Amino acid sequence: MKSTSKLWYTEPAQQWVEALPIGNGRIGAMVFGGVQEEKLALNEDTLWSGHPRQYKREHAPEAIAKAQELVREGKLYEAQTLIEREVTSHYSQAYMPLGNMYIRFIGPGFMSVGAQVEHYRRELNIETGVHTVEFDFAGAHYVRETFISHPDQALVVKLTADKPGRIGFDMEMDSQLRMLDVVCSEKEFGRVETTFRAICPTCADPHYDTDGTNPITYSDLPGEKGVRFCVIAQTTFTGGDGGKGDCRACVRDADEAEIRFFVRTSYNGFDKFPETEGKNAEADVRADVEKAFGLDYAALKARHVEDFSSIMNRCDFHLDTEKADMPTIERLRAFREHPEDPALYELLFQYGRYLTVSASRPGTQATNLQGIWNDSTLPPWSSNYTININTEMNYWPAEPTNLSDMAEPMFDLIEGIHETGKQTAKDFYGARGSAAHHNTDLWRHSSPVGNQRKDSMVWAFWPMSLGWMARHMYDHFLYTNDLAFLRDRAMPVLRDAALFYCDALADDGHGHLAIFPATSPENTFLYEGNRVSGAANATMQDAIIKEVFTTYLKGLEILGQTDELSAEISEKLAKIRPYQIGSKGQLLEWTEEYEEAEPHHRHLSHLYPFHPGTQISEKTPELMQAVRRSLELRGDDGTGWSLGWKINMWARMNDGDHALQLIKMQLRLVGDSKVIYTKGGGTYPNMFDAHPPFQIDGNYGATAGICEMLLRSREDDGVYAVELLPALPTSWTDGEIKGVKTMGGLTVDIRFAGGKLAEAKVIAEAAPYRPVAIRYQGKTLATVDSPCALTLNA
Repeated sequence: MKSTSKLWYTEPAQQWVEALPIGNGRIGAMVFGGVQEEKLALNEDTLWSGHPRQYKREHAPEAIAKAQELVREGKLYEAQTLIEREVTSHYSQAYMPLGNMYIRFIGPGFMSVGAQVEHYRRELNIETGVHTVEFDFAGAHYVRETFISHPDQALVVKLTADKPGRIGFDMEMDSQLRMLDVVCSEKEFGRVETTFRAICPTCADPHYDTDGTNPITYSDLPGEKGVRFCVIAQTTFTGGDGGKGDCRACVRDADEAEIRFFVRTSYNGFDKFPETEGKNAEADVRADVEKAFGLDYAALKARHVEDFSSIMNRCDFHLDTEKADMPTIERLRAFREHPEDPALYELLFQYGRYLTVSASRPGTQATNLQGIWNDSTLPPWSSNYTININTEMNYWPAEPTNLSDMAEPMFDLIEGIHETGKQTAKDFYGARGSAAHHNTDLWRHSSPVGNQRKDSMVWAFWPMSLGWMARHMYDHFLYTNDLAFLRDRAMPVLRDAALFYCDALADDGHGHLAIFPATSPENTFLYEGNRVSGAANATMQDAIIKEVFTTYLKGLEILGQTDELSAEISEKLAKIRPYQIGSKGQLLEWTEEYEEAEPHHRHLSHLYPFHPGTQISEKTPELMQAVRRSLELRGDDGTGWSLGWKINMWARMNDGDHALQLIKMQLRLVGDSKVIYTKGGGTYPNMFDAHPPFQIDGNYGATAGICEMLLRSREDDGVYAVELLPALPTSWTDGEIKGVKTMGGLTVDIRFAGGKLAEAKVIAEAAPYRPVAIRYQGKTLATVDSPCALTLNA
């Protein structure tokens, strides 16, 4: 059996969150599936505002030192005000939409008012990455297929009908960005070619902090101009007639037609100015066109499907229960009344993997807050990289769900931030190493944002993100056994994160070392009549420092190396504050048990040492109970991505029923796209995660959480401990998850029946770096230390 692999609907999309996403990692599109007009909202992953730039505040190190004195004196609000005034700097830049392609149909019935459409269906096959629209109209059956090929770097639309001469349309494009020109020309072999050129803004400030000024600006200075792009769209047809209209391609009375869309940009790297040092976008896109010219539609589709499905089919999850075949929107509506639908659980799991494959391929940019799909020049939170959890969550499913290679763009992002962060560490802290804060962008922005805005410290002043992201690089080694990756890529980042922490740590006034004023991302407490975000300690900051220090030391041990930093790390590690438990039995978030301004806050930052960190587990039962109590106090409701984190938390608590309850909340149908910070998370009609509005991290968090319920890996006393079915919900009695990965590089298939393990198949293609202990309900079923293929039973 296989999992549910299709989203399908009986009506075209009316809103962007009803359209369906396709992508090849670099090019993205939202397909609406209209009858009289098809709309494709287009994206390319290097279309961002801005250009390379380092931001600096001249007296930042002195201001931070003064703020630390104020914290020691108990003047927390004064310290916060000082940081906001003297340390915060310019915002990061925004991810831009490319534009829209419109296919406006002309022919029998299409211009008629009230013409009847029958048997309409639009479908996204997440196994193959092919979007299909079909319907009966005016006596003919129409089929429209759309996909974006990674092998051939093209978006392809094929239009057919079962009667000759029924394909007619005008195709044109527009963009919200500054247009340079549009040229439509007729080529040989019956091709109509539309060339479209535009440029991104010099700057795009967040929509929430514009002070009444235009947040989007363009400069005519070469060193300040934004990223250029060039599109070539080729239209071909069989039978009938066609040609060029006024900036559009025209096809009339054809038997079938095809549109191929290609795009390249002048982006040449995070440290290269796109105008003066950029790539030749037009030459690059022309090369793509010529490469695909010799391939017909069948070959393009076959190459795409083979590429895409080979990745998706690495892993599968299904539940062996009856599943009604119904449109996805109806399935979501029915779920509100009867929240138990195995097909939705399967679809949620595989959809997260689908979105990973569609938005993150080796050589592309990492997935941002909206993956690669954005239709606004002023998107929510700039559709940038929010690196105090959201970007990290985007890649939680990559290693365990057999998409390790799709994480490569994240490693590229980390290495870029590592480079720009060296200047940030020096300029803002007078420190060695490298530091990055709450946001980054295409240009690897690493300084604290906020733009001196009042109350911005709560999210702007948090120099911990590089340490968190470096842990992903170490985890990549754990899952792949790639010692060269650990040595050459992970350890330099870990070392510079550790160097920065060593220099930034200071006496907190309570006998411990901390980096402070310490914030817990986006949360505040009440202190002397004010909402305050900074204290002498924050549990999450302490936890990330501990993780980086211990991981770096483990990395040296694995590589058989020593260095002069080891002794300094060991000395300072011993002086970081132990975790504290409050009067309600909860894990404390800050130095003291301050009154929380939002007791049900969406972030779970202080629980980082439990998940995704490794310092709190069954081996620290008192602290683990404090984490549980904290989860209970925060409550289950939240924004979409917060629900995703909570699924993972409860799965790691071995409480599958509670994790499933949060999955059900994640699957609540949401129709409102307004910005809601506190609750209301769920799923839009197209299965996108609702923050609200759309943020893709909730999709990825849910996929990772389901995997965590069924398979868990961790380091444990010289082995990799792999737990089978650690948090299987009681209602998931029979099913299977196949192709999941463990630390040590093993591939595992797990079949369960009657709510218990029925069989596990384990394949080790190479010897793991450490032995892998396969466990079920406290019993070790096997220990793998060499290549093998095993079948295990409980």
